[in-house]
Amino acid sequence: MQSHQKLESDVLKEAQNCRRSIEQVMESINNLSIDDFLDNIIQSEQQILESKNHQEEQKIIEGLQYDCKKPFEHMDNILGLLGVLTPQYTDSKYIQELIGEKAKKKGIISSQIMWDQVRISQKEKFSRYNDEQLKEEIFELDKLLDEKYEYTLSYTADGKRKTIQVKYVDVLKLNPPNYLNDSIINFYLKFLENELINQELREKTYIFNTYFMEKLCPQDKVTNIDKSEINRLTDLFNHCFEQIKKWVKEDLFAKDYLLFPLNLPEHWSLIIVYKPGNVFKKQPCYIIYMDSFGIIDQKIILMIKLYLHKMWCQNSQEQSQFADSPIKNIQAFQPLVPRQVNYVDCGVFLLEYAEAFLNNTTYVVDKIEEYTSIDKLRLFPRCLVNKKRFLLKQLLINLIRLSKEEAIQIYKQEREKILIDNKNNQEEYDQIDQEYFQQYLAMKLPTERTQEQMRSILLDFYMNPNLNYYHTEMNQQ
Repeated sequence: MQSHQKLESDVLKEAQNCRRSIEQVMESINNLSIDDFLDNIIQSEQQILESKNHQEEQKIIEGLQYDCKKPFEHMDNILGLLGVLTPQYTDSKYIQELIGEKAKKKGIISSQIMWDQVRISQKEKFSRYNDEQLKEEIFELDKLLDEKYEYTLSYTADGKRKTIQVKYVDVLKLNPPNYLNDSIINFYLKFLENELINQELREKTYIFNTYFMEKLCPQDKVTNIDKSEINRLTDLFNHCFEQIKKWVKEDLFAKDYLLFPLNLPEHWSLIIVYKPGNVFKKQPCYIIYMDSFGIIDQKIILMIKLYLHKMWCQNSQEQSQFADSPIKNIQAFQPLVPRQVNYVDCGVFLLEYAEAFLNNTTYVVDKIEEYTSIDKLRLFPRCLVNKKRFLLKQLLINLIRLSKEEAIQIYKQEREKILIDNKNNQEEYDQIDQEYFQQYLAMKLPTERTQEQMRSILLDFYMNPNLNYYHTEMNQQ
């Protein structure tokens, strides 16, 4: 606990240094014209390019009218601890990109100053999600745990009685900053499916376990194949399918919602197939890719389509080529959803994506084909994810200490209270600032734009973890 407190103290001190340095830089920027700032950068860059001595290069950078590297060094220290990315704009690679027409350079510098202001604003807002009191409450629950702790969830799937065991070491994974493991993910998804949603919705839903996608899409093999190499991907699928073809006994095309938890290297995502049976009725059928870092892998989408095609042939006893199947043409969409601001909560987001989707499927799929309707940022308030670890840990403890009905009631009441209390709290929901987005759009694609291009650019604007070009303030238009 002492080391934990020391780390938090170091983070606070570094944050204060970072803030002071940033304020100095922003004051300097405001007092310096774009022309003067640009001339300083270009002049220094030309000297750097002519210099072959690393020490001279460092002196030239430090000789700018204001020191813009120091504050970002402070920022990198604090962001390294908090897990947020920020580029250093004094790197030679960045400065070299400014060489060209002066008008273009002005535009780039103006944009970078604007984006810096956005980043500073959002980092201040996100700092409140590093809730010290909540962390202590999560750790306090350890006092109610015993090293012999074990909870077994029993449920029926594919006509068989199955179980998932959660042990003491698994529960500790809910303590920040740990990643959630397979046991916690599988437990909660099956608990959600069998205990938290009603019978009618349960009959329409099938949730795969995490091991299914590991077998279907082994990452060590998939990552070595380019998405254009369809034949290699198909060969890999045929090999993998032999291992899982008997895993599912139910008719997946009779379900409305198929949920695939996906474990990429050190990252969790959720893929949803919406009403797969509709693909043969020429009615809406989608693949929805939810990822808290904005990642989408077309190879994995293809593997899921190949799997659905095989299952259709297997269940219907009809043989057809994938190339001729309507399953091939199922559209895949990546909506704008709440995203994480650290590197450890991807599993928590996966669980809340699943729960929020099943509680409000209409909100997620409504007009999802339209570029203007991919904004699903009100899926849940950000603080709900922040408190999800506590709620899950408390649930697992209560399932041992109380009756299952009491434990479920407490969980549902506390989660619902968070939703109600924050329904009208705009600070808890990200907003796309249209003014900033239109400037970004003009830079990226100044000419005519298709719906697909607009969707892609908007996702890039909001979700790209290297850009962080999104804003949490209300759009005033």
